[in-house]
Amino acid sequence: FNPEEFVLIDDPNNPVSTTNSQGFDTAYLATNGNVGQEGIQKWTWDGAAWSQAYVISSVDFHGLAGQLDADTGEVYLWATPRAGTSLLQFTDLATGGSKLQTDTSLITLATIPAGTRFDGVALAPIPEPAILGLVSVGFLSLAMRRRRSN
Repeated sequence: FNPEEFVLIDDPNNPVSTTNSQGFDTAYLATNGNVGQEGIQKWTWDGAAWSQAYVISSVDFHGLAGQLDADTGEVYLWATPRAGTSLLQFTDLATGGSKLQTDTSLITLATIPAGTRFDGVALAPIPEPAILGLVSVGFLSLAMRRRRSN
């Protein structure tokens, strides 16, 4: 068992206490290595211990990022296989620690030419428009103040 990357989620549909699990009750692990243990594994917290719920995909993965959609309860995962030749998106439809309800949807978002590779995946926060507006007003104020002092 060799986890490469992980994603921790606090699933609002899982009613167990997360006091002893640092606030998280669902973990996704991108693993590789031993036969039968590779892939994206979903683990859930039952209030006392972590247990493996199921394996979403049995391919060796190197990169993993994820996000919970609070409106639908679905978890979106983005992963790169060990070979690094593609970027994949999985949608885990099971919530509340339940078993896999239906096949997770898999979308290939990108593939790359031979001789190149994706080396992991990460999410970057996008600021809200209101924050950008406040920053712009701040810079404008500084520019006006500087102009007055000259």
